Amino acid sequence: MDQHALSLLVDLPLKQFHGRVTQLFDLSAENDFFHRFFAHITHLALLDQSVAHETLSNLSLLPNLTHLSLDSIFVGASLTLLRKCPFLLVFVLIRTRLNFPDIDHHPDGGALAEDPRFVLVVCDLKASLEDWHMGTRSGNDYWSRAEDFVAKRRSGKVDISQYRLD
Repeated sequence: MDQHALSLLVDLPLKQFHGRVTQLFDLSAENDFFHRFFAHITHLALLDQSVAHETLSNLSLLPNLTHLSLDSIFVGASLTLLRKCPFLLVFVLIRTRLNFPDIDHHPDGGALAEDPRFVLVVCDLKASLEDWHMGTRSGNDYWSRAEDFVAKRRSGKVDISQYRLD
């Protein structure tokens, strides 16, 4: 999305954005998370599978971001994001491929599992799209299920080491 398109969206009171960083920014330009478009965004689902770690760490600049979702390919950046964004209530990694990555064997896996805000949602691409449509109609989507799951982890109703939500 070019700056003109971003300026067309800026006056919409959007609280959620599901899309790609490449739809928002020209990859050759600096990612401007100070742009007014982000002023009210609370839920951000980035669908990219190739984003620089510097870009991801700039997400900490979003003033109202409480819910962040990324492809599970970014497991290596997840712990850093959780530490840089203490205001996040829910941090979701979406795993659509059964064999990649294995968080249990990742060097940060243990630390991620200990953070109650961390949730791994396992689904296929079709289910992910259906979930998004269901959320727009009823509000019952992976965000609401992840919020409930985080609350159960915090209260002890779900063991803190359990972070998978299928």
